[in-house]
Parts: sequence; structure tokens; C-alpha cells
Amino acid sequence: MKSIFYTLTFLFFSIANALNPGTPATAKGWESVTLISAEGPDDSGDLVKGYCNATLIDRKTMITAAHCFVQSTVLTGAPIGIEVGQYKFIEKDGQLINLGYRMTQKFSVSGKVNFLSGVNPNGKTVRPELDIVVVKLNSELDLPADFIFAKVWNKSLPNLNSNLNVTIVSVNPFETISHMNTKLYAGLNSIRQNGYVIESRSTSRVAQGDSGAGVFATLDGQTYLIGVVKGAASSIIGSWDVLVAHEGRLPN
Repeated sequence: MKSIFYTLTFLFFSIANALNPGTPATAKGWESVTLISAEGPDDSGDLVKGYCNATLIDRKTMITAAHCFVQSTVLTGAPIGIEVGQYKFIEKDGQLINLGYRMTQKFSVSGKVNFLSGVNPNGKTVRPELDIVVVKLNSELDLPADFIFAKVWNKSLPNLNSNLNVTIVSVNPFETISHMNTKLYAGLNSIRQNGYVIESRSTSRVAQGDSGAGVFATLDGQTYLIGVVKGAASSIIGSWDVLVAHEGRLPN
């Protein structure tokens, strides 16, 4: 890659485990985190399908990382692939057994991609603090009546250096299929915020395939979407995960 972030084009994945370590995100409250796909150019200019995460906040609106859409064919009218997953369980001998992660693929025609000011939709990189985007679909997704959409925190964040409950939830297309848990969550235990960029040096780390995943925090007794995963960064003295807080900057 030409950048320390997993961000150059829509195709930014290689085979890797998702959140590591991570726990299967079986709770219904996490169903708003979905897998999305679209085509974009690789380094040679050929169109290839790439994957990202997104979080649904209503039947027509999702929030993800901006770099998932720069140079993508969605900007010129191509469709977005949206996979909304559900876990399937059975009860056996008084115990709830997870039979696996079942994904139902939903397609919607492309809608409006609302970048923050300063993002070049035809560029190859997105500055960390701007790497968050709102995508409006042209039609509503066909979802169950009891589907739980994410609540968005639209105020300034409290001090993230405190002991807040901050969690990443990701659907990784390259996660080991054998255990059938592609949607994972992980709590963060070492983070610091610098403006809109959150650096995580937590025990759990993101991997390629986790970009755009939802970052949630428990605030005022409820769980809110506070940002998204950009990717990973490194220097000669170490590596860390890069998260982007929106703090009320999301366009309509």
C-alpha cells in the first residue's frame, strides 16, 4: 500500500482476521452494522469489487468511512450491495446454541453520498479527520419491523480518555468462516482523542476488512454511534488503530 492507512481506493483488503481478539456480536442491538460492496479501481485502473462496513441509522441512511466511496462507481450511478445479517439460534438442553451467521443480501440503487467539505471524491486518499460519510439510498431497505437502527450521538464527546465504554462492531468479509461468526465486537481499553481523530492502542485491534465499522459508546445510559473505523497506522515506534469521530459534523 502507498499509505500507512488502508485507504487508497475502495479496494483496500487482503485476507486477515477481523477484530482481534473479538467476540461474536450476537445481540440484536448490533444488527445495524452491515457489510456493503461496490466496484472501484485497483492500482492498475481495473474495476474490482471492494467491501466495507456501514451502520444503518434508518431504512435509507447509513454512515461509513469516506474512503470506501472515493473513486467508486457508486458515485456515477452504480448500485451498492448491502448485506444485513442475522444470527440463527436453537435451544438445546436449556442452552442457547449459535448455529451460525446467516446473511441476507439486499441491493439498493445508489443514492447521494454526502462527503464532508475537503474530501475529493476522485482522489486516492482521505484525511483522517474527514474520513466519515453519510450515504442516502434512493429506496428503503426491506427490513423486519423490529429491526434496531443505531442511534447517533450528535454532540461533542466527553473525555474519551476516561473509562467510557467504547466498542467497535465489524462485519469482516475475510474473517474465518469455520466458526461462522463474521460479525464481531471488541471493547477498547486504551484510546485518546485528538480533535476528530481517535487513536486506539487497545488490546483488541482492527484488521483490513474492518474499515467503516461502527464505533459505539455508552453515553447517558444509552449506546450511540460516535464514529467509524478508518484503518491502521504505524511508525518506527509502533502501530495503532485510527478511528474518526463525527461530533455532529455529519451532513444531512
